[in-house]
Amino acid sequence: GFEIAGAADTGAEAVAIAEATRPDVALMDIMLHGKPEGIDAACILRDELSIPVIYLTAHSDAATLHKAKLTDPAGYIVKPFEDTQLRVALELAPARHAMDQRARQAARLLSATFTSVGDAIIATNIRSEVILLNPAAERMTGWTQEQAAGKPCSEVVRLKHHDTGALQEDPATRALRQGVVVQLDPNIV
Repeated sequence: GFEIAGAADTGAEAVAIAEATRPDVALMDIMLHGKPEGIDAACILRDELSIPVIYLTAHSDAATLHKAKLTDPAGYIVKPFEDTQLRVALELAPARHAMDQRARQAARLLSATFTSVGDAIIATNIRSEVILLNPAAERMTGWTQEQAAGKPCSEVVRLKHHDTGALQEDPATRALRQGVVVQLDPNIV
C-alpha cells in the first residue's frame, strides 16, 4: 500500500532522491556507504528537508543507539523485523512528525513572545530553579540566561525593601512553597 520513491546505497544518493521526490517518510539504514553516512544523511533529511526518518538496521548496540537517538528518529526497527512492525512505523511516522513540527512552531512563537515582552519574566521549575530569563529579566538581575539556568531563583533574584534595604524572599519560591499568587510590595526593588 506504499509507493517507493527510490532506493539508495549511499547517503548522498538517499539525500538526492529525497530532494527530488520529497517522500512522506524515509527508511534509512544506519550504515550506508560513502559520505554522508546513514545517521548524517538522516539529519539532513530531517533538518533540511523536513522528512521523518525511520531507521531500519541490524545495529542495536548501545553506542549506535545513542548516536541514533540524537537524530530524533521517527522510528527504529531492528532486523530481522515483522511486516507489521514496519507498517505501523510507516503509518505513525508522518503523524508524529507533524506533531513535532507543531510543537517546534509553538516553541518558536512562545520564545519570540517571551523575549519581546518589556517586563521581566523569570520561569522556574517546581524546585524554584531558573529555567528561563527574558532579556528584561537579564537586565534586571544582571544574570544572563546561560548563567542563571538551573540556579536557585533566590540566588538570581535579589530583591530588597526600598526603605530598609532588607533582603526579601524571592516571589517564585514563596509562591511555590505556599501555593498562592504573590503580590509584590511596591517598596520592593
